[in-house]
Amino acid sequence: MQEITRSVANIESLEYQEILQHKRAVRDQSQLNSQQRLSNVAGAFSAKTNLAAAAGRGNTEPLIIVDDLVTTGATLAEAIRALRTAGFTVIGAVTGAVANPYD
Repeated sequence: MQEITRSVANIESLEYQEILQHKRAVRDQSQLNSQQRLSNVAGAFSAKTNLAAAAGRGNTEPLIIVDDLVTTGATLAEAIRALRTAGFTVIGAVTGAVANPYD
């Protein structure tokens, strides 16, 4: 997914940055229900310090999050929370696939 994202950003003359980092380990979510997924990723992400400082000064453009797969949306919700907490404006998300969480 990273290569695709970089390529699209390049073609569209958009900046590509990896802003999020894990603050702590999370369990594999493949066997977790939606509530367990929310708990699993709660507080797991933060923005990289140098980029968060720029966001706090208003020195960033709005962001679009790119993720490979969305099942319940727990990871995307946590990513958005972490980015907004750091001062970023998130305007949307794009995913490569959507899974049926009940399959």
